[in-house]
Amino acid sequence: MILKLIQFAFNVLEVVAPGLGSRLAFYLFFKPIRLKKPWDADLIDSSVERLSGPQGEVNLRIFGDRSQKQIILIHGWSSGGVVFQKLIRSLLSNGYCCLVPDMPAHATSPGKTTNVFEFKYVIDQIRQSFPDAHDLVGHSIGGVSSTLSVLDNPSGIEHLITVSSPVYLDQILETFFNTTGGGTRIMARMRRLLEQKFGKREDEVSIGKQVHRLDKDVKFLVIHDKTDAEVPYQESLELAENGHAKHFTSDGFGHTRLLKTDAVQDQIISFLTN
Repeated sequence: MILKLIQFAFNVLEVVAPGLGSRLAFYLFFKPIRLKKPWDADLIDSSVERLSGPQGEVNLRIFGDRSQKQIILIHGWSSGGVVFQKLIRSLLSNGYCCLVPDMPAHATSPGKTTNVFEFKYVIDQIRQSFPDAHDLVGHSIGGVSSTLSVLDNPSGIEHLITVSSPVYLDQILETFFNTTGGGTRIMARMRRLLEQKFGKREDEVSIGKQVHRLDKDVKFLVIHDKTDAEVPYQESLELAENGHAKHFTSDGFGHTRLLKTDAVQDQIISFLTN
């Protein structure tokens, strides 16, 4: 019902007030839906730290012994660290300590709006606070922000893994407007608002245009499902090629469900440990 009202509003504003429509789109674009899925009983007793920074406060869950190998897991948009539960179990059984934040305005962390750069600031902060965390996994937008963090500072990162990650900002915007019903006039104004706010061009935010700069010492794995309805599978092939990365394909699990599959779990563990 709410989505239909938003689509109706954008259809009207596209014709009579595209400027107002672009400001509404700008607000909604940065407002995630809060995931309320609880942690399973065997993982709920993890320790929780509160991180504070320019992005606001963030809850960081820590699983396992901090003296073991540390890995950072970054969830996607309108998601939360809880989506990594199966992977966390696999990593714990392989001797890892997992650092799993709920990003600003997501799941258990406070806030109403956020963006990919605030995601990146959180990752940078975790990397600074936990210098022994040498591995990084990001799902969807979490993979974008993880890649941007490593491109900006590759020091200390040994493995970077992206799962179902969008490669081009243009595609992210198209997916958003296909869902909300915004048209070309609103979208054009929205692009200008984005560039004004962040002072960056689309190619500077699109990891597909930047990943060729990735430090060759960082081992890079790109994972994607052929049936992903949110991010085109072809983009992951381009990301892997431009980033000189290993590519792994799943089939039939879509955008998020692949995180729970044995094949993806095994691929991640194998990539990290071999």
